[in-house]
Amino acid sequence: MSGSVITQADLGRLLAGVPEADYHRGLVDGEESLSHSGMKTLLGRTPAHFRREVDHPEDRVQKKSFDLGSAAHAYILGSDAGIAEIRRGTPTEEHPFGTGEPYDDFRTKDAQAKRDEAYQLDLVPILGKDVARVEAMVAALHEHPVALELLSSGTPEVSAFARDPETGVILRARFDWLRDDQRIVDYKTGVTADPAAFGRRALDYGYFLQDPTYRHVLSLCGAEPAGFEFVLQETTPPYAVAVVHLEPATRQLGELRMRQAIALFAECQTAGVWPGYPAESVGVDVPFWALREAGIQTSTSSELSGDSNTDVSGLLDDLERILAE
Repeated sequence: MSGSVITQADLGRLLAGVPEADYHRGLVDGEESLSHSGMKTLLGRTPAHFRREVDHPEDRVQKKSFDLGSAAHAYILGSDAGIAEIRRGTPTEEHPFGTGEPYDDFRTKDAQAKRDEAYQLDLVPILGKDVARVEAMVAALHEHPVALELLSSGTPEVSAFARDPETGVILRARFDWLRDDQRIVDYKTGVTADPAAFGRRALDYGYFLQDPTYRHVLSLCGAEPAGFEFVLQETTPPYAVAVVHLEPATRQLGELRMRQAIALFAECQTAGVWPGYPAESVGVDVPFWALREAGIQTSTSSELSGDSNTDVSGLLDDLERILAE
C-alpha cells in the first residue's frame, strides 16, 4: 500500500504494505482506533494509562530482546521491517551503518550513534552476532513441519481497520501471516516456547485478547476466519519451536474481555474522560491464600475469584459520575 495515511475508504479492507509505524499510530483520517494491546492496557491498568501510552509513544523503552524478535520477524516472515546491521567504519550511501567489521556490542559511541540513527529511521539495529542467531532461528523453524506448513502460503504483515458495528469503534489488527485459507498465524519469540507455559503468558501479555480481536476484525473485512495459530520460538539454542492454539474456554474469556474493552473505550471516547484509579479510599486485603493459611475468613470477591483485572463496570460508573458533576 503506497502512502502513509489510512482513510475511511480503507475500513473493512485487508491492506498489505502498511508501514509498521503508520499501523501503530492507529489513526483513520484522524479518528483513533483500538488494538488488542490497547485493550490489555484498558483492562489491566486504567484508561488513564491507555491515554498516556497513545499520546506519548516516546515513553516506550526499546529493548534489545525486542530488536532480536523484530529481526527474526523480518527474516522469517519476509516483512518490510528494515534491518540495520551496525558495523565499524564510515557510513556510505549504500551502507549507511558502516562498511567495516560488525560490532559485537553497543559500547562505543560510534555504535551507539548508528543504533540511535536506526531507531529514528524505524529500522531494527542488530549486531553481527545477532544476525547469526537469527539465521540459526530461521533454520530451526524450517525443521518444524507444522510451523513450516503454516508459513508456506499467504501474505505477511497484513493490516486491517474495521468499524465495530455494536459501538462504532474502529478496531485494528496486524496479522503476522494471513494464509490463503484465512487462517491467522502469529509468530512470537521468547525465553521459552513450552506450550505448558504459554497459557500463563497468554493471560499476562493479553494474547487471549489477540485471538478473538483478530478474528473479529477479519470477519468485519468480509473473510471467514479459519483458525488462529501461534508459532512460538525460543531465542537461545536450540531455538526450539512449538505451535499452539487457544482452547474454546480461553477464547470465550477473550471474547468477553474484548467486548468489555471496546465498550470502555467507546464510553471514554464519547465522554472525553480517561479515568485512572478510584478517587476515594479503597479497602484492600493481602492475597487470599495468606488469610486462608491463618484461618481468617474474608468475603472480598476479587480475591475469592482471583480476578486482578480492572473493574470495568466500576470505571463506567466513575465516568457517569464525572459527567453528572
